[in-house]
Amino acid sequence: MAKQKHISKKRRERMAKVLNQREQGLTYERIAEEHGISRPQAYRDVQDALKEITREPAEAVRTIEIRRCEEQHLRLNAELGRLLRNLNASTKAGVSLDLRTVDQVRRIIETQDKIGRTRQRLYGIDTGIVVDASVDVTASIRDAFQTIMEADPSEFEEGIEPET
Repeated sequence: MAKQKHISKKRRERMAKVLNQREQGLTYERIAEEHGISRPQAYRDVQDALKEITREPAEAVRTIEIRRCEEQHLRLNAELGRLLRNLNASTKAGVSLDLRTVDQVRRIIETQDKIGRTRQRLYGIDTGIVVDASVDVTASIRDAFQTIMEADPSEFEEGIEPET
């Protein structure tokens, strides 16, 4: 995100007037004369006023999207905790792994990854990631799954209100 420059109250008021005059069809020359500013400054005032108009709704949408991502992340963590608890109970009981449950865990993890990338983009920290293609993907997935299976399911449910 570009850093916003500070705009004085006086200039902000002038920008509103200049934009209104431009919308009424006045030329930049005429606007500049009325405000005692240069033609290029009149143009910049109009452009900056238009940017301000679009920035505020964009910020509101960004805030809504961030909140939505956070809520979805928490819901998925609760579901992941529930699934892991079931998998752990099955494993301890000597029952073979339910592949549908394992697939659900995989899909939740993939969705969490997508949510994470969306959150990074919304926060403006979506830098490129370098992937080492020499890594054995199957071994990495197996290691990640083992780590998840060894985790305490309650770790995934932090911040979640208990269901009633």
